[in-house]
Amino acid sequence: MYSAREFVVRSGTRAWFLVGDAAMGVPYFRALNSGLILGSRLAQILGTTNWPISGNLTRQVWFYRLHQPMRVRTEFAIARSKDALLEGFNWLRQVRAVEPEATVEELLADEKGPVDASS
Repeated sequence: MYSAREFVVRSGTRAWFLVGDAAMGVPYFRALNSGLILGSRLAQILGTTNWPISGNLTRQVWFYRLHQPMRVRTEFAIARSKDALLEGFNWLRQVRAVEPEATVEELLADEKGPVDASS
């Protein structure tokens, strides 16, 4: 996973905004989804005329710089959660291949000691 250090480059009266894979990379096709979401959000920031930031490039740049890191943290958290779930599933698959008739409680008991079914 990666993300750009800066999501907006500004030079005088022009600004270049990074979205999609240029802004960050996350696994599981999340980068494509995030790129579409961020592109829509950027279009809203730049195109909405009834906001206090409308027509003011400095405020639009500031708002996008504020919004983008929050999106990066969200996408990274989702990717890490998915990694953990897939690793757990893969572990369970491997153990089930060795002991196909064992229950999950029995498998966990073998790994960590006795499991209390009431908790």
